Amino acid sequence: MYYRLATEPNRPLRFGFIVSKAVGTAVDRNRLRRRLRALGRDYVVAGRHGEDVVVRALPGAAQRDWGSLSADMHAAIDTPLRSR
Repeated sequence: MYYRLATEPNRPLRFGFIVSKAVGTAVDRNRLRRRLRALGRDYVVAGRHGEDVVVRALPGAAQRDWGSLSADMHAAIDTPLRSR
C-alpha cells in the first residue's frame, strides 16, 4: 500500500516507510525496510522531483522476492499522480 502527495516541483522525491510488527520478526522487518529504501534510492538518484511517497508494508511483504517488490514499486511510482 502506498500514498503519494505532490509537493513543490523542484523538491527532490522523498520516501517514508511504515513496516509494522505484523510484517514479521525484527530481522524480516529490517530486511524489508532496507530493500524498500534501495528501490526508492533508484528514483532519487534518477532525479525524480515533486512528490512525497509513503509506503506501508502489508503482512507477507517480507516473504516477497526482489523482483516482485521492484515491480510493485515501479507500478506505484511510475503511474501519473492524479490531481484532486
